[in-house]
Amino acid sequence: MAQAHPTGYVSTFDALPDSALVRLAILIAWGLLPFSRATLWRKVRSGHFPRPVKVSCQVTAWRVGDVRRWLADPRDFRATTGGERLERLTAKRRIPESASRT
Repeated sequence: MAQAHPTGYVSTFDALPDSALVRLAILIAWGLLPFSRATLWRKVRSGHFPRPVKVSCQVTAWRVGDVRRWLADPRDFRATTGGERLERLTAKRRIPESASRT
């Protein structure tokens, strides 16, 4: 079911593909976030809300798929940090100790 956007555009968050990007103003205008901008940024820093994508020097947006993951389970959501991703990648490339001994 489509909802009328305040500016007259017809759209819904559910109709957007997971790869779409949404700005903070849209998340707030559509009532998807039950907290303020300041709380959102605090949650991003703590890893309790998805990290945004920097589109340009003045434009930040969130992937719809990431926001949907958070909406599905906000209490248990943990954002993946770059360090965790790096650890997973390097773990795949490590040579087992037994193989490195000659």
